[in-house]
Amino acid sequence: MNNRIILYAFTGVTVIISVLLFSSVFNPLLNADDGVTILMLYDFNFPQDLYFWDQDRGGSIIPMLGQLFYKGFGISLLWSETITHYLILILGYFAFASLFKTNYSKLVFAVIWFLPLYYFLGLLRYSFGLHYSFLGMGIYFITLYQSGINHKPIIKYLLLSAIFFMFVLSVWSSDMAIVSISIVLFYLAFTAYQQTKSVKQVLKMPETWMTFLATTLGLLAILGLKSTAKLVSASQYNTQYFNTYDEQIGAFYLLKKILGTFFSFSVNDPPISIYAYLVVILLALILMLKIKGQTVRTLSPWAKVFVLDGLAIIAMVLISNWAYRNGLARRYFTGAYISFSIVLLLYLERVVKNNYTTLVKAGVVLLVMIGAFSTLYSYQYIRPKHFTPKANIVQEFEQLGKIGIIADYWSSYGVSFVNPEYIKATPHDKSAVRNLALVDSVFNQPKLYVIRDGWMDTFPDTMHQFGRKLTKKGNAFYMGNCWVNEYQVEH
Repeated sequence: MNNRIILYAFTGVTVIISVLLFSSVFNPLLNADDGVTILMLYDFNFPQDLYFWDQDRGGSIIPMLGQLFYKGFGISLLWSETITHYLILILGYFAFASLFKTNYSKLVFAVIWFLPLYYFLGLLRYSFGLHYSFLGMGIYFITLYQSGINHKPIIKYLLLSAIFFMFVLSVWSSDMAIVSISIVLFYLAFTAYQQTKSVKQVLKMPETWMTFLATTLGLLAILGLKSTAKLVSASQYNTQYFNTYDEQIGAFYLLKKILGTFFSFSVNDPPISIYAYLVVILLALILMLKIKGQTVRTLSPWAKVFVLDGLAIIAMVLISNWAYRNGLARRYFTGAYISFSIVLLLYLERVVKNNYTTLVKAGVVLLVMIGAFSTLYSYQYIRPKHFTPKANIVQEFEQLGKIGIIADYWSSYGVSFVNPEYIKATPHDKSAVRNLALVDSVFNQPKLYVIRDGWMDTFPDTMHQFGRKLTKKGNAFYMGNCWVNEYQVEH
């Protein structure tokens, strides 16, 4: 009982620290992509907002579920997003934690999940965490189904329905979940074959037919959801899915270059480089542990699933043209970070406890603590060099009353989220305008301001935006870490 209390207390503290660092309320690096989520929560329209503005990928699960807290209970926008997001992440954590046998694994995974390495903060902010949270919940229901051979039919159907529902939510949140779910289904099919030694018997199993039916219904559901997406311009991201031969060579070269910056300490982030070296040392120790160590229990079959998932995620990122064009951004490897972390902990649960394994486990604890510290270091010394919440900084714009704002993509949605009732904003007409409906609302405000950061070096006397002539009014001023100037619409 005491161990359970320690587990829940430690997890609770970890969640609180995570919220204080990474949630919409407190995150100092909240950006326009986060702002879009909050703006959609403010004015969610069904069914056209089932996917994020100007996308047919990345389901708007948070804005939809957040309606319960925002409109149902009257909680503020930022807290509604935070509560909704973290409830899903918490459920995802406990789903994966159910695969572990020891409190050591559960405690370490809490840090991995809620206080990840700086480069994998997308786990807490973007679709990666949602993808794996729903995947984990689906796997949890699979284990319940497998453990209850004598379940009543109604219980079996409820569990199968829950698995189906979680997997659809996972794919809705991220198309990449199709890869993870395919691996899970392949594992289940292979396991059934190992037990029966007959493909024919596997095909005759009720679960097989239900899987085929569920897969068909799931694909139809996702296609139906995608058909509601309202696409404008940014949706053209996927005109080329995979790299050409030359681009593929370039992707491998780029990966080599990225790894080189880690191990040469030229990444300008010492904790990241230390983390990279410690990973190599731990892998060497674990290899020796595998050669010399003894086992006390059979390795969880789910370890094989997550090994395949981690490798598949890396492969998909390397061949993806979108990932290549974005410099193989580290966040794209978040899925591999989650999967390989689970595999590591499942493996350590398998080996005999001795001084050698104790050393390895201590090294893993040190690794995850360095990963958590990497974010604190980056916030303080690299970007943004402070811990002040972004919401507090851009809240200064509320002093201007009801206003419209035209800026680049990052400054527009990255400012108006703080109070979309009073502040209406849109990217300029040469930027990624995600929602054309906001353009008219910007010009309908009593005052109009232009933010030049990331767009212009100076404020021109006149400019044209969305077919309207704008004339500069008054002098520029600094507000919310932005250079701002009022403009007047010429009629």
